[in-house]
Amino acid sequence: MKKNQKGAVILGIILISLLFIKGYYEYYYDTTNHIIKEMKEHLNKKYKEKFVVLVSPIYDNNYYEGIMYPLKYVGTPKERDRFYKTDIMMKITEIPLINIRLHRYVVDNYGEILIKNELEKKFKEKLEPIFGKNILIATQLEGVCVKSNIKEELKRRKRNGIKRPLSGGIYIFGRVENEKDREKYRRGIYEFIQYLKQEGMFEYVDMTIYIMDERYLSKEFDELGLQDKLLDNYHEYLKTKNPTKEEVINYTNRQRKIYSEIGKKYIINPNKINEIPRYYVIKHNENLFSGILYLSRIVSEKAIKTNYFLKDKKVKQYDKLEDVELW
Repeated sequence: MKKNQKGAVILGIILISLLFIKGYYEYYYDTTNHIIKEMKEHLNKKYKEKFVVLVSPIYDNNYYEGIMYPLKYVGTPKERDRFYKTDIMMKITEIPLINIRLHRYVVDNYGEILIKNELEKKFKEKLEPIFGKNILIATQLEGVCVKSNIKEELKRRKRNGIKRPLSGGIYIFGRVENEKDREKYRRGIYEFIQYLKQEGMFEYVDMTIYIMDERYLSKEFDELGLQDKLLDNYHEYLKTKNPTKEEVINYTNRQRKIYSEIGKKYIINPNKINEIPRYYVIKHNENLFSGILYLSRIVSEKAIKTNYFLKDKKVKQYDKLEDVELW
């Protein structure tokens, strides 16, 4: 074959390939946009509000999945927070070969977000009178939430034998200067546990309450660059395997020394809590972890018995103050 003919063949192959790729992507984006439109119609009809839907790449022509969140979150910190996004899926049944759609089946987990918001509201109403308003709440019912409120979802789970816990974390920003202050937080946590019991939310629980210095929220904390110092202290502490009580106390004292650089007068930034992604709480972000003074892990008896990894944890009924550990 002559050189010119070879070149023409190669050029032809390249052009055909480009046309094929162009056609595929046009098909992909047309199909994706159509699927998103159908998903949004389902959500609008079901919840009477508008949503953002992002569909992941197609790996099955009849099955699509993506993430969703309310349109009202756009432009707010919640839009950038994975904690406030959830899954949506669509399964399409077609007649083979002729591609006529017989049925579409859409499943969403927006109930998860509604329940997260409800938990935050309920827990704030209970905790703020005890600890003040500087509280960050990121709690959730693990697993798929079919119902849109906590009470109905817990009933459904009990009826169907679903044993997924109420989990996550609560950060309380305050001041702990002495043993008397520490005892005050311990009593407040005990009161919160009794509230969970009264509300029927304590059957399956595995959550942690963290106590942090309120100066973490101050403008001076950011201006002095104290986050880096807390992180250095935290990374140094992580090198200690099986730390003794004395080593834990020394670590906490170093934290206090870092916070003390701020001085007695400081200004709390009221927006900082809202700017902290709740997803950081679930994933134990080290920026937050490095500033913790004390923590209390709360695990119910049934949560221990249904989780192999908790089999060695001591069962407590939390019917007396001594059951609440704050370390």
